[in-house]
Amino acid sequence: MVIGVPKEVKDHETRVGLVPSGVIHLHEAGHKILVESGAGVGSSITDLEYAQAGAEIVAGARGDYDDARSTLSGALRGLVAGMARRGGLGLVRGTRQPSEEELRPFLLHAERITETLAHLHVARVLGEQAARVPERRGLAERAARRAKLVAKRNAAAIGSGDGGVFAQVDEWTVQRAAKTR
Repeated sequence: MVIGVPKEVKDHETRVGLVPSGVIHLHEAGHKILVESGAGVGSSITDLEYAQAGAEIVAGARGDYDDARSTLSGALRGLVAGMARRGGLGLVRGTRQPSEEELRPFLLHAERITETLAHLHVARVLGEQAARVPERRGLAERAARRAKLVAKRNAAAIGSGDGGVFAQVDEWTVQRAAKTR
């Protein structure tokens, strides 16, 4: 199991969800512990203490935002590479338009791509606002973490392919056409 320990974002809150001694016990039990950098500062616990106890120190909001962007980029590169493999050089060079069959993966995953882009946009805007208004920092960090989770979930779905959806649609279309004859 992966256990995360986020940095507290509430004003005047100094507690932390897990201390290094707890990390040791959970790590020995086979769990992976991720501690956001600076999570223990309010309780006078350094990142080094967490790392020595067996936790992995992870970046804050900026790192989450960057991870989300690179995850989406990787998923899109995979879709484009698949289309290029199926469509050949003419498609890559832009000398012909992609067929409907070549566009199918993009159409299937358009909602996932759009959802990820929306979360990235919100995280970026809130990050910019947090730079000017420190009270927005907590909100910006939560938005960046959420964007990272959404990007990973959607990239996994995109990477898993179409799950046979198009084959089923084609089969249904053939069956329906046969019935109408």
